[in-house]
Amino acid sequence: MCIRDRFRTIRDSEHAGIAIIYQELALVPDMTIYENIFLGNEIRNGAFVNWNETIKRAAEMLSKVRLSANPSTKIRDLGIGKQQLVEIAKALSRNIKLLILDEPTAALNEDDSANLLDLMRSLRDQGITCILISHKLKEVISIADSVTVLRDGKTIITPVSYTHLDV
Repeated sequence: MCIRDRFRTIRDSEHAGIAIIYQELALVPDMTIYENIFLGNEIRNGAFVNWNETIKRAAEMLSKVRLSANPSTKIRDLGIGKQQLVEIAKALSRNIKLLILDEPTAALNEDDSANLLDLMRSLRDQGITCILISHKLKEVISIADSVTVLRDGKTIITPVSYTHLDV
């Protein structure tokens, strides 16, 4: 079966345990953290959204990503680093096994970048595979178990050991 046949929609990949966080975040600024985390994946009691359970689970997800924020906070009131963590919490709420991050530290300051990389290490320790797409080689080498260099969509090299790379 061709991969295009297996994953026709984002939901198909989510059901397989795969989540992608793009460089341009997919959050709704005028909605709360908890609404964003469960947008399209609402917790329901019959036909109605169970807001109490939604807020409770959102708080659990925020704890997992080490974000100390009220789940009722509007996204627009968060800095970009915290918004990135909300995106990861959203992905984790779907019980993922593979998290793909496209340039996640591009717009972050050093502290937020360090926090995100530390979170990725923690996710790895919990059995979640993370693929980091980045131009920041020092960050890649500080976190990666393996590295593949791509150019124009083609593999250039996958070194057996990359500790010798001069960055």
